[in-house]
Amino acid sequence: MRIALAIVAASELVLAAPGLILGDGAAAVHDARHLGSFGVAGSIGLLYVAWRPARAFGILPIVTALALTMLVSATIDVVHGRVTSFGEAHHILEFSGLVLVWMLAGRPAPRRLKPIVDPSHPAHRLRHA
Repeated sequence: MRIALAIVAASELVLAAPGLILGDGAAAVHDARHLGSFGVAGSIGLLYVAWRPARAFGILPIVTALALTMLVSATIDVVHGRVTSFGEAHHILEFSGLVLVWMLAGRPAPRRLKPIVDPSHPAHRLRHA
């Protein structure tokens, strides 16, 4: 999982760096640099968790918020025809990062979902192949 998270983080870093360095990817150079900064910072956070997985629980709320807001904004943009679903496919990286961080964090869940995700729970139903 740590290697997979490092690959996801490196991929996000490669996608975010042009915005930060060149100002590419948004309507205004200033906006592109801000988005690039955020993407690079998120990538560095994921790389840190890949290196120090004990820190996964701390970054989990941030990664969750990023993945959910990307899902909402991408869905709105696709529904309104601003982009194609293929054009939003790169956001799979955020969801991959979320799943990997969640797993490294010990698969935390609210009490009512514990039987599904917690392998130590007697009624555990989620099996890994």
